[in-house]
Amino acid sequence: MQRRLYPPLERLRRELFDSPVSPESSEFLPDLDAAQPDTPPPMPDFIREHIARTVAAQLAHVPSAPAVGQIRALSAVNAINKQNSRPLGRNVGVLLGAHLGGQQWQGWLVTADTDYATDRDLLIEEDDGPADPQAGMVMTRLPLRAIIPGDAPILAKLSPARLGAVIALAEAPDGAEPIPPRPGHIFARDLDAEHVGITGSPLGGPGDPRHAYRALHQQLADEMSSTAEAVAPQTKEQPIRSGFFAWLFSRHWAPAPVLAALIAVIAVQNLWLNVGDDETLRYRGHSEVTTPCAAVARLRVVFKANAPQETVVLLLRKAEARVVSGPSEIGEWWLSLPADASVKEALAQLRNSPLVADVIVVETKETACQP
Repeated sequence: MQRRLYPPLERLRRELFDSPVSPESSEFLPDLDAAQPDTPPPMPDFIREHIARTVAAQLAHVPSAPAVGQIRALSAVNAINKQNSRPLGRNVGVLLGAHLGGQQWQGWLVTADTDYATDRDLLIEEDDGPADPQAGMVMTRLPLRAIIPGDAPILAKLSPARLGAVIALAEAPDGAEPIPPRPGHIFARDLDAEHVGITGSPLGGPGDPRHAYRALHQQLADEMSSTAEAVAPQTKEQPIRSGFFAWLFSRHWAPAPVLAALIAVIAVQNLWLNVGDDETLRYRGHSEVTTPCAAVARLRVVFKANAPQETVVLLLRKAEARVVSGPSEIGEWWLSLPADASVKEALAQLRNSPLVADVIVVETKETACQP
């Protein structure tokens, strides 16, 4: 007999698409105080764990600006400035993959319902760090655009390697794993030569409830994308800001060379905007890592609007440049060079490139020193 998956599909449909019950609703609510026994029953272990994970995530992920790799919670299908937003009856998550300008982001839908995991849904693991239970799995085949307010709660943060796993799973060919359909079960598997992860099993026949689950969330992802794309004309005058990563994260998944280019960009940027240049980086199971004393040059670069993105990636790697931030509202990229790199050679490479509209040295600074 097929295992019953939780939560029920009808409940999910109501929470995602019906108007939430207002506080003024006349619906009968039981008197909870009167129903309490003299001695309350002990709290179940799964509830204790749920509370502990929620608190740990809240303590670990302090408010900060949206950044690649964050999983943000949304309680509404948001429009710009929250005007005409549609509230949801449950939170959903969005894994941020690319900033498209303003409050618009490209990413993937994230849900709590691991019972419904398919072989295309990557489960969040303990090694990913503190994660709110609402961030259960990344639905890699549901890319979307979304409006992400700056105050949207952070449910979890994924490392560049885990982002690579998300993309590897999204790119994997159908039937790559000979796993039978088993709704409600999860498996550890090799996603490609470099990434492993936990997923569900492939979808089964028409009676598999995961088809309906995916259809509900596809409808939600389409609504969120349509709402975000409705304001796209406001950013058409800024192709540099949105074109680069929007191309990499287009709704039609790119071939393997593009995946390699994206991972290169992730590695070059070191991605985390919430980690300053002078801060130490900690990784689970490893000691502190600091940078040696050295002078670092900073460059300001503006690429031409029609620059091929894959060529931009190769140019940055050739110049040994790290992306500190960007692009800005006016298309500026801020780069740093390692201490052993020649500033003159890097400047010459960038200035001689037909991709670059302007480049200047902005400053040099001392990085943190190892004791």
